[in-house]
Amino acid sequence: MAGPGPGPAPSNPAPIADQKNEKEKELIKLQEAHESQQILLQKLQTCAKLDILVVIALFAVEKCVPNSSGHLSQTLIDENTRLREELVRHKSKVQKYKTLQETCKKQEKTCAKLDILVVIALFAVEKCVPNSSGHLSQTLIDENTRLREELVRHKGLLKEAESMQASTRESTLLLSGAGMGDEERLGLLHKLEKAEGRILGLEKQMTESARKWAKEKADLQMRLNELTLSQQTGYKNSFSAFDVRQIQTGYTNSFSAFNGKL
Repeated sequence: MAGPGPGPAPSNPAPIADQKNEKEKELIKLQEAHESQQILLQKLQTCAKLDILVVIALFAVEKCVPNSSGHLSQTLIDENTRLREELVRHKSKVQKYKTLQETCKKQEKTCAKLDILVVIALFAVEKCVPNSSGHLSQTLIDENTRLREELVRHKGLLKEAESMQASTRESTLLLSGAGMGDEERLGLLHKLEKAEGRILGLEKQMTESARKWAKEKADLQMRLNELTLSQQTGYKNSFSAFDVRQIQTGYTNSFSAFNGKL
């Protein structure tokens, strides 16, 4: 007597794995581009500091020069030439900063699209997992709200960075004025250094938080993809409704931690 026939063949999981690999490659490319932009921004800020120190040194040298009319006139001519060259360099740096700002906006749009894809994947898992629709829907609503708050927070940080950059340019122009005292120039330089330090701290904190959050999100997305694949193919695995709730809670906690650090 013949035994029972073979069961239905599982569907091919290759497309799902390819989609997962493409998303991971996009995240890696975004992280590399962000790191290169941070390095470029730090170099530009270092050059700006050096230019300001050169201007202060020139003013100090001017006070030490004897009050001979010919020598002083030549010193003023040389100083005027240097200030013009410095103004040209600052204009070039401002243009580079604008280009960097546009690139950051494009990356922000790409991250928003990736977040939407994650939400769509969570909806797909909701359809495959029984007895978890209410909890998952509430989780997705909370996550959508946090994503919108995250975008608003990023826009606020971007505006703050722009205002600090504008104050840096104003301080640089004020430091190049001939009628300003030493105490005022030193005070403006101190404010400038504090503003630049805050910008660097915010950028470093955002970079570290984004890396950690992206890593945790990729891990949770991989687990969700494995769960979706197992539900579609019909194979039994070690996941249960409790495991799905743990994944959802871990995703929510990682996103909340990312917002808290910012």
